[in-house]
Amino acid sequence: MTEWFELHVARPEIVPLSADQEKRLRDLVDVMIPANGSFPSGSSVVLDDERLAQALAYRPDLAEPLCRILDRVDDELLGSNPEQALADLARDSAPDFDSFGKLVAGAYLMSPVVKKTIGYPGQEAQTLADDTGQYLDMLMRVAERGPRFRPTSTG
Repeated sequence: MTEWFELHVARPEIVPLSADQEKRLRDLVDVMIPANGSFPSGSSVVLDDERLAQALAYRPDLAEPLCRILDRVDDELLGSNPEQALADLARDSAPDFDSFGKLVAGAYLMSPVVKKTIGYPGQEAQTLADDTGQYLDMLMRVAERGPRFRPTSTG
């Protein structure tokens, strides 16, 4: 099911980013999701595996907040203190930063490598028990007993 869905979702080209924006994005994503043990870095999944394009295909409304965040980054601060640059964006551009965070996290969690690492197999079909017979038995008892009601006062 997942394979069919992934193959049939329209995948627009990723938002055209300038070289500066792409570098800022890579730096910000790696501050948000650094490599840790068996977990890959955010940029290696979000950017290198094209998960950002996939996430934007599902949520094209997040493209504008992405571009606004990338245009607001203080390059000097990002180079010297990336954590502070990220904190400043979160404080000064909260709605756009919230959208940016959702986009990055969603793109990261779509990766098969990340899903496997966290032990999430994805959505799986579950067969429900067929209890139609039991339901019909209950209805039959009601039908066999006949209607029962209490008359209301008319007056």
